[in-house]
Amino acid sequence: MFVKVLGSLVERFVQQSNGSFLWRSVFAMGRKVGAYPWCMPIIERYVSLRLEPLGSSTRSLDCFTVLVLNRERYLPDLAELSRHPDVQLISLPSKVQHLINAIFLSDISDITNADPHAYLRADNIKVQAVRKSLNKFLQNLIVRLARKNHIDAIITCAFYYGQDREWESAAPKVNIPFFCLHKENMKDVPVHQSTITRYRAHHFKFTGTRLFVYNNHEASLIKQAEVCDPSRIVVVGALRLDSQFRDMQKGLYQNPERQVVLFSFHHYVGLLQPTTSNGFFSDDQSEGFIELFDLVHAGIAELAREYPD
Repeated sequence: MFVKVLGSLVERFVQQSNGSFLWRSVFAMGRKVGAYPWCMPIIERYVSLRLEPLGSSTRSLDCFTVLVLNRERYLPDLAELSRHPDVQLISLPSKVQHLINAIFLSDISDITNADPHAYLRADNIKVQAVRKSLNKFLQNLIVRLARKNHIDAIITCAFYYGQDREWESAAPKVNIPFFCLHKENMKDVPVHQSTITRYRAHHFKFTGTRLFVYNNHEASLIKQAEVCDPSRIVVVGALRLDSQFRDMQKGLYQNPERQVVLFSFHHYVGLLQPTTSNGFFSDDQSEGFIELFDLVHAGIAELAREYPD
C-alpha cells in the first residue's frame, strides 16, 4: 500500500512539475532522491506493481515472458504475439517508463529542448554523463525486474524512440535480450535516399539484440543508413497480418461490393517537409498540399452523401 501511495504522489508531482516554483523544486528533489541506490527496491516494487499482463494470465512460469514497451503503438502485433502458447507478454505503461527516465533526463531538458537531436547525437559532455548514469541505473533495475517478474526479454516497436535508447543498450549488458518489432516499414523506393539521409542526420542507432522488419526494402534501407550491424536485422514479414491471413483461409472474407476506400493523407506527404513545427498540418495557406487535401476529402464526403449505401 505504501508503495502504491508513494507512486501516486510521484505521478502527481510529475504532472505538476512545470507549474509553480514550489512544485518544480519538490519534483527536482524527488528525482535526486530516486537516483540513490537505496531507493532501488522501492522503485522496483513500484514498477512491478504497475506491470500489466497482456493476453492470457494463466500461463505457466515456463513461458517465455516478454516485457513490452510502448504497447499502445502496435496493439495488433502484440495481439498476435500473445496468441503463442509459449509466450507471455507484460506491459510497462509508457508513463512509468518516462517517469523512470525523468529521474536522470530532466537534468538535460534545457539542452534537448533547444536541440531535439542533442540527446541521440550525444556530443555534449553533460548529455553523455546523464545517459551513462541512466544506463547504469537501468541495468540494475532491469536485473531486479527480470528476477522478480521472470522476464526473459524486452520488446519495442521502433528503433528510433528516444525513450527506449538506454533500455535497449542496458538490457543486453545484463543478459536480457532487447528486440525491436519495427512497425514503420512501408517506404517506397523513391523516398529511400531521403530516409537514409534523415536516419543519419538524426543519429538513429539500434544497439539491441535483434531488429525485426517486414521486408527486404526496409532491411536494405536500414543497412545503408548504418543503423546497426546487418547481422542483427531479420526479415520476418508483418505479424499483424496473420489474423487476416487466418480469416481468409477460413473463408470469412466476402468480396466487397459498393465500397470506396480513401487512403487519407495530411498537408505534408512524400518528400515535402514542413518549415514550421506545427506537425503534419499547415497553418500557412501557401505551404503544403492544403487545396489538394480539402478537395479530396470534400469529394469523398460528397460521394458518401450522394451514395449513402
